[in-house]
Amino acid sequence: MLASTANAPFGLFLLAQTAGGWFDGFEPNDRFALTIIALACVTAVAIICVIGVFHLVETLRKSNAEMDLKRDMIDRGMTAEEIKQVIAAAPMPEDGFGRMMAAWGSKQEKK
Repeated sequence: MLASTANAPFGLFLLAQTAGGWFDGFEPNDRFALTIIALACVTAVAIICVIGVFHLVETLRKSNAEMDLKRDMIDRGMTAEEIKQVIAAAPMPEDGFGRMMAAWGSKQEKK
């Protein structure tokens, strides 16, 4: 049996040998359904990961933009109180999580 897999990578051969046992107890139609379900789950996890990465990048971009704005205001000679007023006058975020975090931040400032 090893002679027939001489051209295939050894790791792929081992994977094929072990993977065959997972579905042995199922009928071919059941194997197909399980494969589709597994692919759907893997796809859902991949989509969630991509969305998470995009959200992280957007959050970092907004944070850097705010930091650059504050640095620019300091370079212009604005006081800390003036900078605080400008940042507080910014419009509320449009998404629910952003509004929740903005409200939480304003509560933390009042304490």
